[in-house]
Amino acid sequence: MAVDEELYCLLVPLDGFKIILPRDLVVEVLNRGSIEPASGETACLLGYRTRNQQPIPVISLEVAAGLPHRPTGNKSRLLVVHAVTGRLEPPYFAILTLGYPYLLRIDPRTLRTHENQKLAPGFVSRAQLGGEAPLIPDFDWIEGVLAALRPVPA
Repeated sequence: MAVDEELYCLLVPLDGFKIILPRDLVVEVLNRGSIEPASGETACLLGYRTRNQQPIPVISLEVAAGLPHRPTGNKSRLLVVHAVTGRLEPPYFAILTLGYPYLLRIDPRTLRTHENQKLAPGFVSRAQLGGEAPLIPDFDWIEGVLAALRPVPA
C-alpha cells in the first residue's frame, strides 16, 4: 500500500477478539436467522444458512482459534464474505459475529503489524490498529477446510 493509499475495512467483533477484513470482501450482513446444523465434520463449521436459495457454510472463527463456541445473543449477525480461492460453490461463506462490524478507513500510518505473531489456525496475522489488535483471517485455510466438506446441510 502506497503512503497516500487508503483502504476501507471492517472491524468485526467476535467473542473475545476482533478481526479486520477489506470492505470489498464483504457481500452483506444478515441477521442470524435459521442455521441448519452440520454433521459435525469440523468444529468451526456451525452449519448452513440459505441465501438466495443456496446453502452457504457458517463458521465460527472463535472455534478455529481454539475458543469454545458459546450461544449467541440477539446482536449476533452473519457476515457473508466472498470466497477468494475459487474452491467454494457458491463462492461465499458466512462468519458468525457478535454484532455489527465497524467501517474503518485505514492507511499505512494507522495499520501496523503486531509484534506478537503467535496465531491459531485460521489466521495469517495480527494487526496493530490504534488501541486494537485485530486478527486477519486466513482465507486459504478457511476455504480449504470448507471445500473438503460436503457442500450441503446434513
